[in-house]
Amino acid sequence: MATSLNDVTAWIKDIFYRLRKLESGSWLENSSITSGRMRFIGGLLRVDSGGRVEIVGTLQVDGTTNVTGTFGVSGPTTVTGTFQVSGPWKLTGSGEITGNYTVTGKVTQVGDMDINGVMKLNGNGWSITGNGEISGHVNLTGSFDVATGGYIQVGPVRISGAAEGFISSLLAIVFNTPQLRVNGSARIAQSLVVDGQVNLANLVPIAKSLTPDDSPVGSLYINAAGDVRRVVAG
Repeated sequence: MATSLNDVTAWIKDIFYRLRKLESGSWLENSSITSGRMRFIGGLLRVDSGGRVEIVGTLQVDGTTNVTGTFGVSGPTTVTGTFQVSGPWKLTGSGEITGNYTVTGKVTQVGDMDINGVMKLNGNGWSITGNGEISGHVNLTGSFDVATGGYIQVGPVRISGAAEGFISSLLAIVFNTPQLRVNGSARIAQSLVVDGQVNLANLVPIAKSLTPDDSPVGSLYINAAGDVRRVVAG
């Protein structure tokens, strides 16, 4: 109870002071919600001037999330569902992909690449530029074409892709086989050295009487054109 006019004046000043505090105060500057919630309907929650949002617990977003600027994640990240990235992206560090994936477009690999398992290339063609090495067994099912100007180098032996095909070597070429068969003509530009038995079957015969020097039966006769004939009786 007021005992004087001064007490009434002090009460009125205190009421106006509290009213100004209500009108100009920061209601959420130091606030807490326990077992409740805060809802924004058609509004905006803005944190600026160096402020931050700190969540100790779970952040659940139902809808679209747009992030402009740097986005950093420290710790495990799990994505369930479709994950789509539009624009350049960069992964730094070790990683692992488990499951099937499809790449559409050009892929450039810079650095070493190890493939453990079966590798299958399906397409109209593939190209390797540069030096390479194959260690192990290679099973070729189908054709292997060497274009004109290209060649296959096997030690000192070179097999070229010329129009007529060409095999050259600085050393001797040895064929370790029970039988070497040539279906067609064989042309030898230099000498032919044979160590061992030669069986010339199915030679065109020529009668002994047709040879100029009366060659004996069973011998070989070479005519002016260089054709080899087997001399028979007649």
